[in-house]
Amino acid sequence: MCFIFVGCRSADVPVFSSDVPGGAPSNRHGTFDPGDLVTVTFSGVTEPPPPHEERITDDGTITLTLIGAVRAAGKNAGELQKEIRDRYQVARDKLAMFT
Repeated sequence: MCFIFVGCRSADVPVFSSDVPGGAPSNRHGTFDPGDLVTVTFSGVTEPPPPHEERITDDGTITLTLIGAVRAAGKNAGELQKEIRDRYQVARDKLAMFT
């Protein structure tokens, strides 16, 4: 399972938010801040959920289906991607136990 953060641009290969003007973290440290727009695109799964786009809230989080609130502020794209991937894997494993 792979999660890719993208901005608004068409491409033949995955594009990370740090490569897209306007889709990257807004501060000079390369980390996300409240108010930044984050798009989470899922790949590497049979039936991926639709992309999720959300501004980071004042408390520094975004909220995703199945895993709830995820702290995004203060993280770079790779750190946020890893946390989301890890938490979805745990959620998927828990769901598999009940099917």
